[in-house]
Amino acid sequence: MLISETQDGRRASRRSLLLGAGRRIGDAVLGAALLRLGVPDAALAQTRAGGPQGAVTAAVAGSSQIDADVQEVYTQFVRTEMPGVPVELVQAAKREGTVTFYHLVNPANTVIVAAFQDRFPYIKVETQEMNGGALVQRFMSEAEAKARIADVVQLSSTPDAQKALADHFVLQYSSEAEHDFQTTHYVPGYIAPVSGEVMGIGYNPQRISDADAAVFRSWDGLMDPRWHGKRFAVAEVLGGGSTELLNYYEYQKYGTRLWQQMASSGYAIYPGAVQQSDSVVSGETDIAAGMPGALIAAKWDTGAPIHWKFPQPFLAAPAAQFINASAPHPNAAKLLQEYCLTRQAQEFIVAGGSVSFRTGVQQTAKYAHEAWYIAPDAKLFWKFTDQALAAAMPDIAAKWRAIFK
Repeated sequence: MLISETQDGRRASRRSLLLGAGRRIGDAVLGAALLRLGVPDAALAQTRAGGPQGAVTAAVAGSSQIDADVQEVYTQFVRTEMPGVPVELVQAAKREGTVTFYHLVNPANTVIVAAFQDRFPYIKVETQEMNGGALVQRFMSEAEAKARIADVVQLSSTPDAQKALADHFVLQYSSEAEHDFQTTHYVPGYIAPVSGEVMGIGYNPQRISDADAAVFRSWDGLMDPRWHGKRFAVAEVLGGGSTELLNYYEYQKYGTRLWQQMASSGYAIYPGAVQQSDSVVSGETDIAAGMPGALIAAKWDTGAPIHWKFPQPFLAAPAAQFINASAPHPNAAKLLQEYCLTRQAQEFIVAGGSVSFRTGVQQTAKYAHEAWYIAPDAKLFWKFTDQALAAAMPDIAAKWRAIFK
């Protein structure tokens, strides 16, 4: 379901915002959901010859006859916004007719799926939405059992995606859009950094003032004496890639000192960020000690009393997306993967509260204009390697669980 409206109009303005990103790229029409997104015709983009990026799975490609509706969307959108994708791939994807997308809990994914479905109405998108750790377990268990279910998979942890690659569960596929993404947290030709989650500290402005919360512009602010006796909402240490990055950074900076101080003040453990934010809104806890900005933003957009700060250094956790090596609908999977990397889809991601690693995508979210909000600066993203994070997490998790019980 797309984001629904409320009487105060705030959710409606969010949907208008997300759709507005599409209007700037094409000419979106507002309806009960995302309707047709028209894009002006442009000069034919050159298609690279050879290589996996232009390949159409031979077993499905069949006849070279191109349907009129396929030719239309190719002419109006694909050849300019998805360069390198041949019209034959769109035709083969239509013939498959279905694509299954395993993705993280993020409102932008709902909008992207709706926009893709509207752009390619002859391809049914089936989705499985789960938190990071649960999604990894689901996909890996299915892949190991050789169950051909998922087509496109989005994980919150690049190390988890790299493990899937090492286990031969990732299809080799290159997109020309990869050249427009500026990050080291991906594997060219296999794993794409489709979006990023910046970790924020959430609080209820009815219980903690924006002025007092200014100390959260640094991670040191979590140890400020004024919070002694406050109850912290913490997410399970291995709950997903963003939570792993958070605890990896905290241990590198503070050892166990920060965790011990939060534990002595009072805490509750939650399986994911949705539950963390709910606890702050309800007053069950006072401070969400690190959670993805997109999920806080989604809660704020319902009118819920929650604000957040992005502490420095900014912790940006990439969402790693790839095509299942055993995808039952490989051509439709390639088409969906390509769409997720377009400027249009990346605009939806940014409007929804995440960050894009694609160059030239601007922040458009309504909350960006709030007086209490301070946007993260990509130049100040904390630098880390996926290999070091993965190697450190078993020991970090053991130390974390010895404190938070």
